[in-house]
Amino acid sequence: MFRSPGPLARVLFALSAGLAALPAAAVEVGKGADAPAYEPYVLAVDDWAYDRFFADDGVSIDRFAGSPGYYDGRRLVRLADGDVVVAGTVVINGDDQLGLVRYSPSGRRQTWPSIPAAYARYGNQYIVFPNTATPDPKLTGVADIKRYGGNLYVLATQTYRASNGLDKYQAAIIVFSEAGDFRGWWFIRLDDDVYNVPLAMDVSSNGRLTLVAGNSAGGLWTRFWTARYAIDANGVPNLDTGFGNGGASTFELPTSTSACSAAALGGKCPISGIDIAHEAGLVVLVDPPFYVAFTKKYDTAGDHDPCIAAFTGSGQLRSAFNGSGVRCYPFDDAGSDHDDEAVAIDTDFHAVGGFPPSYVQDIYLLADVSRQYSRGTGLLRVDASSAPVAEFGGTGKLLWGGCGSTCTVDLGDDTPLALARRGNDIGVAGHWKPNLVDQPELTVLDAHSGAIGDFQVHGIATGDANYTDIVADGDGFVAAGWARDGSSSRMFATSRYLPQRIADDTIFRYGAE
Repeated sequence: MFRSPGPLARVLFALSAGLAALPAAAVEVGKGADAPAYEPYVLAVDDWAYDRFFADDGVSIDRFAGSPGYYDGRRLVRLADGDVVVAGTVVINGDDQLGLVRYSPSGRRQTWPSIPAAYARYGNQYIVFPNTATPDPKLTGVADIKRYGGNLYVLATQTYRASNGLDKYQAAIIVFSEAGDFRGWWFIRLDDDVYNVPLAMDVSSNGRLTLVAGNSAGGLWTRFWTARYAIDANGVPNLDTGFGNGGASTFELPTSTSACSAAALGGKCPISGIDIAHEAGLVVLVDPPFYVAFTKKYDTAGDHDPCIAAFTGSGQLRSAFNGSGVRCYPFDDAGSDHDDEAVAIDTDFHAVGGFPPSYVQDIYLLADVSRQYSRGTGLLRVDASSAPVAEFGGTGKLLWGGCGSTCTVDLGDDTPLALARRGNDIGVAGHWKPNLVDQPELTVLDAHSGAIGDFQVHGIATGDANYTDIVADGDGFVAAGWARDGSSSRMFATSRYLPQRIADDTIFRYGAE
């Protein structure tokens, strides 16, 4: 289904894998010193619509009270009171800096009551860190944001100058309270490679923060690594040295145990980590197991496949998952030798059957899939053993968007960037690119059957827009990313989506009677 409703103008390879032990001394950590027009149609009862009462007629646009420039919204998190915080980069004098903005459930910008003056902008409505012309730390991108215990944890890439004078990259964790108090920042890198780039993190309800990061492996890009922090009562993340070997674990796929001999470099498969999710469950474990989504290069002809690696709470591969802890899931819609890449991962634990019910673990893997003419979106549902769940789309995986073998009119790439679970619904956010112009989109699916309930496409009238993250809220989904118009290179953009019956309710939606 397509519509332009408002101002947003509207298979299987079993792999064995090696887990290389990381010498404890190698981990270095520290604390910082300081859309086209379509024919209208009648909406069904379960259709979704953008919330036109959110912010200014459905969308909140922000450039941090600054001049036109580059304001790149990347990730968002929902707070306990229903507010959302969007994190991204703000460019000052050519340097990326962290920007945070908070919105109420109705999309109104909120002030940060306790923000230090050094990081405040526009009457405490924005946080910019470090907010200086010569930033320290020097940040080059925002990977993720999570909340725990009244604090916000931002995972970012930090540039540092090595002793040999070379600029290198490591992971930084920056912490603010939900009121805006600055708690501090900490860094970690696996080794002295040029690139130790953070990708994503998850935080359990007992304060275990697990992050995944890429590693250039001497230029071969054949590994990623994970690290575990325990958040203390003061909100400080402390490296858990009992995790892995000294606080971190490396992951590699040796050629001898994986189907990638044609692409191997240094005896290892080229891999790219992308996302991480703790295992879901009724009981919160002290050291939560987790799953990492990554992409494996299969051969030199451009064949890439999305994969999942399953880890124990101590950072070791879990043999219960496919016997090896790893499994790849090629879509190969356009045949072999094509580029299918992992995008995001999520987990769910739910009851099935009668009384007493049994419980199952679901893992959802989102993928960017090559098709005959333009790229589409793939979504896979597997169980704790790695097997696709046939209930989901009949085969365990779905493919939509783009332009495949039966396509008669190529409307451009359909690119997924994030997913979120809300009850029986899954929301997938990303962008569609008709006529070479990015249009933000939202797809809502049934989490059990895979049936697509709705597909929303919008677009900024005078430029591109893109959703880069999505979270569930009380009634629907909130998506954030960036947008362009005639006066700015990029601006933060945030919208809310609701079932149509709620979006149209102007009487009861905010509790009025």
